[in-house]
Amino acid sequence: MFGRKVCGILCFVLALVLAGGAMGDVYIDQEKPEGWEDQYLLRIYALYSLDCDAYVLECDGETMILDGGKNASYLTEFLAAHDISHVDMIFNSHPHDDHVDAVYNAIRTGKLTTDVFYSPFRENYDDAVDTFQKRTVKLLNEKGIPYRQIFSGDEFQLGGARIKVYHYDGQTKKPNGGSMMINDMSGIFWIRFGNASILFTADIGGTIQQMLAQEYGKEGLKSDIMTAPHHGKNAMNGELLAAVSPKLTIITGKVARVGACQKQMEQNGVAWKVTSWGNITMETDGKDWYVNQEDKFGELKKWQKQQERKNKKKKK
Repeated sequence: MFGRKVCGILCFVLALVLAGGAMGDVYIDQEKPEGWEDQYLLRIYALYSLDCDAYVLECDGETMILDGGKNASYLTEFLAAHDISHVDMIFNSHPHDDHVDAVYNAIRTGKLTTDVFYSPFRENYDDAVDTFQKRTVKLLNEKGIPYRQIFSGDEFQLGGARIKVYHYDGQTKKPNGGSMMINDMSGIFWIRFGNASILFTADIGGTIQQMLAQEYGKEGLKSDIMTAPHHGKNAMNGELLAAVSPKLTIITGKVARVGACQKQMEQNGVAWKVTSWGNITMETDGKDWYVNQEDKFGELKKWQKQQERKNKKKKK
C-alpha cells in the first residue's frame, strides 16, 4: 500500500511538472477522455440531498466523508453501492442534523466505521437546543472511535490531496461586537490536488463569508469549484464569490428554494448544479475537472430542455 501510494504521488507530481503547472478547466456533463480512469485522481461525490450537505471523497485508496446529510438511507445506499463500510476519516463541519444525522445513524446501526471523527467543535460543546453534538460524542465513545477537535489553519492529507481548515469559533475570531450562531462557526474546508481546488463553505452566513474573503482573499480561497453557503438559500456575499472565482458552484438546497443563488451565479457567468437532481461526481487529475450528474428523477433533463428553448428564443 505504502509503495503504491509513493509511486502514485511521484508520478502525479511528474505529470504536473511536464504540464508546466498550467491551470485546467471544469468540464460539465461531458465524456471523460480515454485513459482518464487510469490516472491518479481525486474523486468527490456530492450526494443527492434536500437542504443537506453530504460528500464522500476518495484519493489514492483513502476515503473520507465530509458531513453526510440527514437521511441515513441516502448515505448508506451510496456506500453499499460503492462497497464502502469503513472510511479513513469523517469531517463534520458543525453539529446540526442536516450535516451529521446520517453519519450518526450509519455508525449506530453498524453500517459505517471510521478511524477518526474530526470536528471544529470541542468535544464537550453544549447547546441547549440542539443536542446532536452530545449524542454523537456519546456514540463515538461507545464505538471506540476517537474524536478529534480541529482548528483554523490545520492541514490534513487524503492521499495526495491537501485539506486546509478555516474556522471562526466565536471566541478568537468573531464579528465586531456580535455573537455567532452554530452555522457561522462551521468548519470551512479548502481542498487542493495539484493545481485543482475546491472550497466547501458549509453553513456560514453573510458576515462570516465577508470576513473569510477579507482575511484570506484569492491567495487562500481561489478555487475551481465551490459549494454555496447554507445550501444556497440566499445569494452569497459578493466579496467571497469574487475571491473564490469558481467556474462551478454546487448547491445543496432544493431547486425551488435557491433561485437567488442560481440567478447570482448566472449573472456572474458561473455554472451551477443542484444535488436535488441527483448525485454529482467531480473528478480531477490535478489539472482538469470532469463533473457529471445522475438524473435521479428526470429533472435535470427537463431543465436542460428549458435552457435550450431559452437559448433559441434569445437567438431569434
